[in-house]
Amino acid sequence: MDYTAEVRKIQFIPLILLTLVENIFKHGNITTEGHGAQITLTVVEDVFYMETENLISRNISKISNNAGISNIENRLRYAYGNDLTFTYGQIEDNHFKVSISIPITALSVPA
Repeated sequence: MDYTAEVRKIQFIPLILLTLVENIFKHGNITTEGHGAQITLTVVEDVFYMETENLISRNISKISNNAGISNIENRLRYAYGNDLTFTYGQIEDNHFKVSISIPITALSVPA
């Protein structure tokens, strides 16, 4: 897990990061050397970024209704409106990536 100091000041709705980590353990393969899961939280130019990436497990069913991912997106949009970016999907080398970006002005940042 990598994060910048600015992230420690941000108040973010609960369960988003927890659900993403749960999905990594449930659907990912974190035991293959050189393919550990990566979680990155950062702030760049007044935008908060959260990204997860992991190797997809070969031992799970390919059939999924993406309920966990849909719930994450619904929670984010309910809390922060439509001024955010939420993308997910399979990328090269059988990895799964989730990317979230939210303007800092939409988040609670204590003084």
